[in-house]
Amino acid sequence: MRHLRIMCLSLLMAVKAGGLLAQNQSDTVSVKRDSITWNQELEGVEIKAQRQLIKQEVDRIGYDVQADDESKTQTVLDMLRKVPMVTVDGQDNILVKGNSNFKIYKNGHYDPNLSKNAKEVLKAMPASMVRRIEVITDPGAREDAEGVDAILNIVMMDGSKLDGLTGVVSATYTSLNNPNLYTSLTGQMGKLLLSVDYGYGGMSSKLTENSQDTERIFLATGNRLLAHSDGSNPGGIHYTNLNASYDLDSLNLLSAPLAAISIS
Repeated sequence: MRHLRIMCLSLLMAVKAGGLLAQNQSDTVSVKRDSITWNQELEGVEIKAQRQLIKQEVDRIGYDVQADDESKTQTVLDMLRKVPMVTVDGQDNILVKGNSNFKIYKNGHYDPNLSKNAKEVLKAMPASMVRRIEVITDPGAREDAEGVDAILNIVMMDGSKLDGLTGVVSATYTSLNNPNLYTSLTGQMGKLLLSVDYGYGGMSSKLTENSQDTERIFLATGNRLLAHSDGSNPGGIHYTNLNASYDLDSLNLLSAPLAAISIS
């Protein structure tokens, strides 16, 4: 019995000792949260800067064509659709400030070829050849543009050249037997630009029909004279124009009409 008590006491002491050891072990294992650090590597930051496309001055608004990425693949006519105060309709007709009373300049000088055949020439001209497009909203004596509401100034890149031919042909025929034909051809060879256009406008008998009734009263006799007349004046008009311009340099343009013929 005494031997059993000694064994139990020894077992109890061993259990207590084991519990104390386990407690001591658990106390020695600790995790300090403030010792945990997070490392995160950020991706590189890419900064993009874009030049201002539209610049407004006192008497003009400029569109920087070269600052537009689409200028590498589009034509000047396409870029005109982005220029403030300029509209281009579905038939490629150009309006400035809402009307067609404007002139087109190249490098600050009037170019009759561009003004006369604007949509044909600008449709064939790559936008990469143009530095900027300006809308001169208040032209004065310096621009020599009396009688027009605005000027569309095409500023070319230095040394840009356009070689080739562009043309247009249009014809109409009305119910009054009135035929009309218009054709133009524009070609540029280096700095020389030539354009020729021909048109015909026909006037049929039906279109020119006219009638007139006249009544005269003679006071002395009281007689009356009634007259009636019918007539027509059919015919046609042929006209042609030939113009040329030459870029002396980036600031000077020489232009002149070579011929203008009209035949009725």
